[in-house]
Amino acid sequence: MPYYRPGTGKTITVVEAMLQVLFWSSHAKILACAPSNSAADLIASRLTATLPPKDLFRFYAPSRPIDSIPDELQEYVYTDQNGAFAVPSDPSPQAALNSFRVVVTTCQSGSIAHGIGLPRGLFTHIFIDEAGQATEPETMVSIRTMAGTGTKVVLSGDPKQLGPIIRSGIAMELGLGQSYLERLMGLDAYDLKSHYAKRYIKMSTRLFFWSLFAFYFSSIVKLTKNFRSHGDILSFPNERFYNGDLEQCADPTTINYFLNASFLPSKQFPIIFNAVLGKDDRESSSPSFFNIDEIAVVREYVDKLKGHRKYPTSTFVLFQLSLTG
Repeated sequence: MPYYRPGTGKTITVVEAMLQVLFWSSHAKILACAPSNSAADLIASRLTATLPPKDLFRFYAPSRPIDSIPDELQEYVYTDQNGAFAVPSDPSPQAALNSFRVVVTTCQSGSIAHGIGLPRGLFTHIFIDEAGQATEPETMVSIRTMAGTGTKVVLSGDPKQLGPIIRSGIAMELGLGQSYLERLMGLDAYDLKSHYAKRYIKMSTRLFFWSLFAFYFSSIVKLTKNFRSHGDILSFPNERFYNGDLEQCADPTTINYFLNASFLPSKQFPIIFNAVLGKDDRESSSPSFFNIDEIAVVREYVDKLKGHRKYPTSTFVLFQLSLTG
């Protein structure tokens, strides 16, 4: 169970793990899931650099708009005669889906193989990315329908970040606000302070890590090198949530780009706290909330960054904007 931290190269690691599985086993078949289409698209897009359309299939729900699909994934999807997303039917849906080495979908659509009649255990590996943001029932869709006794289930995510978004008070009371990943991390088998976990973490630093991996039922892989944030941005979550084990490894040219900028209250502290007294609204037909006042403030900062002569954003720049309301 990879246990990832923010900005530590999670997606790159997940994709590389899948490619290593495929490289070392010609019989490997992978079902890769994520709680959102954007997260699933990111995994699929990274895999397209290595896998041809005959090996990789990105499944979308039939209701998904055609124009929302990233250009690089156009060759990896299938639409029926009505223009709706579907599973290829030649020679049959079962045979077509079985021919792919990797199938990428959302957690909610993770039962697609089961739905068309393929047996449990077909996939040797089930990867669930951003598992810390998925509800436990979402995570179980693919596991309960397609995992066999020999299927390896890999959860990747961070239980210290944003968890599942639950609107129902009853669901919260029943524990659905806790992800499957977070619940597992609370078990003794995954306790980082236990003798077992410490022993495994020490072993994982050796060159024969992957051979040992197969002999252990439970495992934790921690990524601690942060390649995203300035140390001042990283310090609070590092101390508050990660026991100080995150290491600042981002490119100094990037993370120090806006130091000494005129709009920084403190010229050597790359964070601006901006209180916004706004109201959460939503459209009658949508369950999502939005805050116009916060959006306006974000846009103001983006315009300021884009228009700054001394710090032009034509150069690739990473910046983090904190809004406190």
